[in-house]
Amino acid sequence: MNQLASFLCAAVVIEGVVSYVTEIAENGKISWKVIGSIALGLVLAFNLHLDFFALLGINETTYIIGTICTGILISRGSNYVYELYDHLMTLGSGKEIESAGNGNGGY
Repeated sequence: MNQLASFLCAAVVIEGVVSYVTEIAENGKISWKVIGSIALGLVLAFNLHLDFFALLGINETTYIIGTICTGILISRGSNYVYELYDHLMTLGSGKEIESAGNGNGGY
């Protein structure tokens, strides 16, 4: 599960960053809401020493990357993070995920 969880987390973080970059400059206007959300997520992740990869038992060579990724993840909102965590725990327990078609890209 460790490699699968690493792969899924990395894919979700990359998707989040790409979505945010697109949203920040959408239609030629800067989205301060998105920038504020990312900033708040990063501040909280660093201040609280949060690391989603460590929570899943994924070993990192540079802890700061896990904290940055966690800040990006939590900036997406609680439902997003909870569904991601729930899916990863389901995979880790060997159960099959019933449905990924919930409108959140499977997370």
